[in-house]
Amino acid sequence: MTAPQLATWLHANISTIAASEDFDPIFTEIAELTRDIQHAVDVPVPPHRFGPCPEMIEAGHDEDCELKHPHQCDTELRGHHRASEVKCDACGTVHPTEGLFERQAEFAGGNSYTLTELSGTILPALGEYVPLRTMQHWAATGRLNPTGYTATTATEEAKPRYLLDDIRGLWEAAMSEIKTPRKAGDGR
Repeated sequence: MTAPQLATWLHANISTIAASEDFDPIFTEIAELTRDIQHAVDVPVPPHRFGPCPEMIEAGHDEDCELKHPHQCDTELRGHHRASEVKCDACGTVHPTEGLFERQAEFAGGNSYTLTELSGTILPALGEYVPLRTMQHWAATGRLNPTGYTATTATEEAKPRYLLDDIRGLWEAAMSEIKTPRKAGDGR
């Protein structure tokens, strides 16, 4: 198998790997190999993602903003992985990095997002993974219910918004089912 084929296989099996009892050593080995590869080809280390900016901003920050104010800035914070502070490019707020990620992850859980925002920005910024198709399936089958809808414009239809904590709960339950093998005649 070639290196690209192995990488494709790893990507296609993320859920299975995450549910494995051997996840920690697998993750550590993959991270070490990634660092070795980056060092060998001298690829500059990309900026560290510190998650969405948690600063609450008022009206007037952007004349085109249609969100209810105040709202979270949500601009992705990036900087050197050893930085003690990180500055938001949009609102200019400087945040200490210690504990920032944990505060953001907790705060984000109580907010609603579209599935596109969740899969494209929010979950990756928080270092979490739930396949978009899985979230779409939950929404289509009624396991995931919208908490509201995006504002509509003349050219864009409203999109449902879902509570991140609801998605986390469904994902945790799904992972628990994978980790707990069913016994014959269990009836589940």
